[in-house]
Amino acid sequence: MIYSMTKGSTDLLILPEMALTGTRKFCPQNRPEFIIYSIDSGYVFRTPDAIRPHLEPAAAGATTLFARELARRFGCTVVAGYPQYPGPDERVPETLAGANAAVVCDQGGTILCDYRKTNMYDTDLPWCIPGKFIVLKFV
Repeated sequence: MIYSMTKGSTDLLILPEMALTGTRKFCPQNRPEFIIYSIDSGYVFRTPDAIRPHLEPAAAGATTLFARELARRFGCTVVAGYPQYPGPDERVPETLAGANAAVVCDQGGTILCDYRKTNMYDTDLPWCIPGKFIVLKFV
């Protein structure tokens, strides 16, 4: 669906939680201008060890780069969810691994904010640090 979009055809593109977890890089139809990731959301992680290989730095990992590129390419605001490493000053129990986060990018690819999920569901509890605020960081 994303590949059928044209610049200016949408105002807001929202990708799922954990949008790029369990994904593969690919080049559809041998078109190098479209080398990106398949969106194969692997949302359920039953242990902290299961999610750790997918954790990304806040507003700087593969999902953020992908969201920024989509925003620039299609001229729309993009929201993309990703599993986030704890911050360097965060104290995290060893039984947890990271946060369920989302990045928001404007039409030019500028990061507007980085959000951490505050309402934990059963699938988040085995690994996830809950967010403390609605918006943690304006960039």
